[in-house]
Amino acid sequence: MGGGRADRPYTDVAMFGGVVKSTSSPEEVAQPRASATASGLKPSMLLGGTNLGEGLEHGVDDYKRLIDNAAELGTKWLLHCGTGNEALYTDYFELMRRATCAQVGCLLYHETARRHQPDCR
Repeated sequence: MGGGRADRPYTDVAMFGGVVKSTSSPEEVAQPRASATASGLKPSMLLGGTNLGEGLEHGVDDYKRLIDNAAELGTKWLLHCGTGNEALYTDYFELMRRATCAQVGCLLYHETARRHQPDCR
């Protein structure tokens, strides 16, 4: 059963978007991590998003900050659901190529990838 409580055998928790963002301070990242740890849980995934509204360069920098904050949170995975804006498809996949790192795995919700870029696996 791992490190979970006897009445709740879970060991991991996913943090939903808004809990930790690219703009979160170190204190804002530490608080949910401490809360999870106090409950016997390990943050393993952060649900986040991209910010391409101000252009690709800004979006890449912003996403790299989100990855850094996800790593500080202690997660191994960052999940996002892509974009429904066809005008951003090219920038979105370029952002993913440029912003990924070894600290945190970046996951794209499968249906979004299949719909928007069929050769993306």
